Formats: sequence, C-alpha cells, structure tokens
Amino acid sequence: MTIPTLPTLPTAPARTDPPATFVTRADAFLAAIVTFQTSMNLAIVELNVEMPAAVAASASAVISAATATAAAASAIAGGASSIWVSGTTYAIGDIRFSTIDFFNYRRRTAGAGTTDPQSDPTNWLLISPRGSIQIADASPATGSVHTFDFSVGQMQQVTCPASGTLTIAFSNFPETMLDGFLFQLVNGGNSTITWPAGLLWPNGVYPVLTVAGTDYFCAFSDKDGVVTISLSMPNIGSI
Repeated sequence: MTIPTLPTLPTAPARTDPPATFVTRADAFLAAIVTFQTSMNLAIVELNVEMPAAVAASASAVISAATATAAAASAIAGGASSIWVSGTTYAIGDIRFSTIDFFNYRRRTAGAGTTDPQSDPTNWLLISPRGSIQIADASPATGSVHTFDFSVGQMQQVTCPASGTLTIAFSNFPETMLDGFLFQLVNGGNSTITWPAGLLWPNGVYPVLTVAGTDYFCAFSDKDGVVTISLSMPNIGSI
C-alpha cells in the first residue's frame, strides 16, 4: 500500500488580516486540520508497516555488497587453493580450503596443527564468502554467555532463557573490512541481556525486546573492529 501524501493546508489566519479575511481563513484552516489529521494518522500507520521491511532490505543490501566484495577479494587473493592437510606445516599467507565447509582460509601464523581451518580462527582467516550458511539454533541457559561467532555462519538464532540473565558476545569478524551477519533473539524480553561494551546502536539506545516473539537484528563490524547493532524487524511473525 502506498503511503498517503499529506494535503497542503490553506493559508493560516494572521493577526494583521482584516477581520473578514481573518474569519474566512480561520474557518478554512480549522476545517482543513481535521482532514490533515486523518491523513497524518494513515501515513503513520503505513510507515509503521513499511519501515521494518525497508530497513531489513537496506541491511540485506549492505551484507550482499560486503559479501560480493569479499568474494572478489578472495578470487584475486586466493585463486585456486588446495585442500588443508592435518599436521602439515604452513607458512603465513598460505591458502587452503577446509575439509568441513570447503571455503578458502588464509594462514595467520606459521606452523602446523590438527584442527580444520573452519574451527581454528586463531591460525586461519576465512577469505571466502559464506552468507548463505545458517547454523543450528541455540538455547543458552540463564546466567550464561552466548557468543555469536561470525566464522561459523551469517544467520544465527538464540532462544533466550525464560528468566534471569544472558550475556551476548561477538567473535571472529573479518579483519580490516566491513562485514556482518543476521541474528535472531527469541523471547529476548524475558531475560536481562548484557551486551558487549562499545557497541553502537541507532540513536545510542538499547532496543526494547519482545517477550513472546522473535526480534531480527543485523550486526556489522567495520575495518576498525567497531560493531554496530540494528534491530531491523521487531517481533516478526506470519500474517
């Protein structure tokens, strides 16, 4: 549905108007205010419907652009890589693909190991896009810490405890580049959520989370490692 255009108000009366002009303008202006109020209320309703989808589409476009950039960088820097072999010694900068997810990873440190690059962010840096991966949902206990790990997937969901506290953390964002992922908090309003220090929020305010429902977030990390969180769609559900 199209957001209605607000009508143009007639000329407002002024104290300097002649009496007859003042009365005519005042009557017309007050009558128009009623119509203007109705149009304004309709516009607000439509904005409340359209804005979450617009914000989500914008966030998705940013992630798609970042993923495309990462893909191009991977194609240039990575080229064709061979399979990672457990126990083999690798030099800094060597590129191998994981035996778990088959994405390319660049060696961060010189040495050998028995942990696949997909599970070893200390020694391997993901250089392939993985925007389509959604990991299994998590249900952390009250009083626990749940870490959203960018390296394991760009769509993650957490069902919050029915009461108590939950501490949120983020890890393994790509270094020196803009990238992000999507996550959902289910029944987040039931818990007291502790977020990492230094996060940036729209208007610098924590969002109000849904008690019985799902809130849809976007998390972005810039080249300096500063994380910005946006509540894209509160309380999503079917119609």
